[in-house]
Amino acid sequence: MNFAKAIEAVLRADATLTALLSTHGGNPAIFPRLPVPSGFDHKVAPGVFIALEGNSAADPDGEYFFARGVSAEIQVVGYCRAYNKRTSTIEDVAERVRYVLHRTPFEITVNGETWRSFNVTASGPIITPTDSTLDGRLVTVTAKFEKDN
Repeated sequence: MNFAKAIEAVLRADATLTALLSTHGGNPAIFPRLPVPSGFDHKVAPGVFIALEGNSAADPDGEYFFARGVSAEIQVVGYCRAYNKRTSTIEDVAERVRYVLHRTPFEITVNGETWRSFNVTASGPIITPTDSTLDGRLVTVTAKFEKDN
């Protein structure tokens, strides 16, 4: 499992968070990447949706390698329609994302090997740049992994 999929699973499992989100296909509107799937129109969605951005898998042979293991970073971005009367909800979603992910242990598989997190931080939320149709909040999740021996 890569880091983005692990984050998505944790977010989907949190009932408090998913109750705050729009739905798509009967599921909470959490998307593993942008653009969102066809059929989900963010311009008419009644609430917040989440998209994940960033490097989705720690790469032991790539630029994220350091002495003890690998590092990965994912941006979890919540969006809602601009001028939505429920704008406070986007703040609630972003704060919940940070609360749920900060210091959460993760396990990922890289090239068939298991890597466990030993330092996970979630920072933010901050206002993220969007087009004129959306408001956005960003939480950055950074994790360091070491190989499970």
